[in-house]
Amino acid sequence: MKTVSSPWIEALPDPIRASLDPGPFTRCRIGLSGAEVWLSEAQALKIAPVSIESETERTALRWLQGRLPVPALLADARENGKDYLLTSRLDAVPAIDDALLDDPDRLLTFLSGALRALRSVKTDGCPLPDATGAKLRAARENVLRGLCEPDEALLTAYGFPSAASLLNWLERNRPPEEPVFTHGDCCLPNLFLDHGGSAWFLDLGRAGIADAYTDIALCLRSLRQNLAGVYGGKIRPTISEQVFFSALGLRPDEEKLRYYTLLDELL
Repeated sequence: MKTVSSPWIEALPDPIRASLDPGPFTRCRIGLSGAEVWLSEAQALKIAPVSIESETERTALRWLQGRLPVPALLADARENGKDYLLTSRLDAVPAIDDALLDDPDRLLTFLSGALRALRSVKTDGCPLPDATGAKLRAARENVLRGLCEPDEALLTAYGFPSAASLLNWLERNRPPEEPVFTHGDCCLPNLFLDHGGSAWFLDLGRAGIADAYTDIALCLRSLRQNLAGVYGGKIRPTISEQVFFSALGLRPDEEKLRYYTLLDELL
């Protein structure tokens, strides 16, 4: 963690500086998004290259106020090819917190509640009507520009010799969707539990209307990876898919689980 210097603050866009906490900010290096995130006691400042995802996050944060527990958007700006989003900081712990990962019953209760909360958002007037279509367009752009790094072992396991062949299959085999509001990147580091037991949601750059399985698939994958210590944590006992879906009150749809997991490999 690194304390923000005054010259760095002076270089920020005026709308951001006008709403910025006077207290010190520190750089947060948790996460895989590639954006810069700076934290004070009460605020979070996210700086990312201008992209469809950064615009989606801005749109989602505005629209979700009062509809879903997300940070308040305090100020935003676009300057010199970068998007700046200043939000309130959550007083909550991420789902990768050791205490949660060590308590599978509590963790599953939390995750199933978070997934149900997403599905319960009324989608009337949602300005993000086709999240899966947006992902497919982003995947095509990434493949054409050579920007994606899919898990080669996973592609091989499913019989795809290349990212381009996977893209072709994804575009031809999009499953019929039952539209609900989705987070779009529903991995454990983006889900937070507050002291009252409520779920909060961060990093909404892929949010929008899609099938609930886009969130279920990524949440299940993230759960498996974090319990397996993939990101450096300790190895914990696995949770079976049957137990996971029992907590959700659903039967697994293997076709959709496969589709949305593979689509994420190109993003």
